[in-house]
Amino acid sequence: PKIKAVEGSSSDSVVLLQNKYDKGFHISGDMRFYLAKENKFKTPHGLYIGPYVSFNHMDKINTWGYRTSPFSGDITTDLDLNLLTIGGQMGYQFLFGKHWAVDMVMFGPGLGFYNFKATLNTTLKKEQQSYLFRTLSDFVGQYIPAYARLNNEGEIATAGSSRSIGWSYRYTINIGYRF
Repeated sequence: PKIKAVEGSSSDSVVLLQNKYDKGFHISGDMRFYLAKENKFKTPHGLYIGPYVSFNHMDKINTWGYRTSPFSGDITTDLDLNLLTIGGQMGYQFLFGKHWAVDMVMFGPGLGFYNFKATLNTTLKKEQQSYLFRTLSDFVGQYIPAYARLNNEGEIATAGSSRSIGWSYRYTINIGYRF
């Protein structure tokens, strides 16, 4: 992304030098109860309800080059995000022929458990690091209303993590082939 968080910087002064690691995965499972009284078709075709659980993991490591008037150096960011969601859903499954299915979850509220960890390593001098972290903290605080509550009262340090619980919503469309 184009980053202009640091005072006096431009999109040319903050450059992604290396995307070292960018991995993640998603796994989910659900149980479906097809509503026989509401459906005129034989299961698994029609309206259903049921619980679901979903887990997402993302790990991203980047090296950024900062070339501004206050300082010049490299910063390595390591971001790790885990999200566990548990909830209920309502959906509809269409069958086409003997093998093809289109499945739509139309309503899926849930409770999300978020775990976010960030680590910053720099080649900057101590006073430059302090200035950078203060500036980044002010920048992030403008866009994330709960930032001060979630991240040590709004301070960015070289490492930290945050846990939070919040409402989530699931909406999916799947195209499948039945064997």
